Amino acid sequence: MAAVSRMSRIAPLLVAGLLFSVAGKKPQQDMDLGELMKGFSGMLGGLDQGGGEKGGPKDEVCPFGKVVVPKMNQHTFFAANGCGPQGMQIKESFGLHRCCNGHDVCFSVCGTSHKFCEDEFSSCMKQVCKKPLSGKKKACKEQAQSFSSMTRAFGQGFHHSSQRETCDCVQKADGSAEAQRQREYLETFYSEFNKTAAVAEVIDSELAKWKGREAELHFENVKTYGKQFVRFIDIEGEFFQPVEKVESKASAEL
Repeated sequence: MAAVSRMSRIAPLLVAGLLFSVAGKKPQQDMDLGELMKGFSGMLGGLDQGGGEKGGPKDEVCPFGKVVVPKMNQHTFFAANGCGPQGMQIKESFGLHRCCNGHDVCFSVCGTSHKFCEDEFSSCMKQVCKKPLSGKKKACKEQAQSFSSMTRAFGQGFHHSSQRETCDCVQKADGSAEAQRQREYLETFYSEFNKTAAVAEVIDSELAKWKGREAELHFENVKTYGKQFVRFIDIEGEFFQPVEKVESKASAEL
């Protein structure tokens, strides 16, 4: 009876965690049994999508000998709905929804790892809670911890599914195919959302600076230009960015 009682207490938490982790997926997608099982496996440590490091889940998404690169239209897949799954939004007054929006799209940025998205999510909420929009810092931190715990426990399977939707696979070989696609994607992206950056000098500089971490560059660009293409659902269309990052980005574009 003790075991049954214990499971009855934690079952609602497991369900809540699975529901919350769906926030990283496209809203129009259905959550099937396979994805639910991936979420449970991730919680138990049986599924390690993303390798636990920065960079992409290349081996899991692509077959041996190939590497992930962003689909040319990957940003058209991005959607955000604040904290909680669509239709079950978790209301909060601290301003954490800006971090939740970032977490939603991070899962779909090709080349990110689950660990990277979770670390970014935790870091974002930590900064928000230093100066919450309203309420007490302690309450903000407690809410942030509950969000982070659920997504870290259940998010790996959903992150993996999102990567499969937004990534293409190209031959690894000498890296030329990967480099070409990264360049083509950045050129196309800037041509549409920041024409002043769509020049060889800027693109060369960006790719050199972020070499091996291109997914992180794409994620930063989503937070900067995302209002133009991310589909925000029942939530204010904004992401959290530290003041120093905003100022640095503005200076670079002058």
